[in-house]
Amino acid sequence: MEGEDEVKNAFTQALNVYNNGNEDAKKLAEYWFFETVVRIHREGEGASYTGLKPAGLDPGPMIPKV
Repeated sequence: MEGEDEVKNAFTQALNVYNNGNEDAKKLAEYWFFETVVRIHREGEGASYTGLKPAGLDPGPMIPKV
């Protein structure tokens, strides 16, 4: 599977930082891992990646009022 090795490597690195760091390091490790997974997923879909966004900001497809 394309990107699998990169995800596994990112997980290993993030877990190491998470297990050995303070609370700020743990938050950063989680964010970096999720960002890596989302970026690779988007690349697999052929979509652009512009970073993680807070939940609820994308209204999805808009249907114009008639």
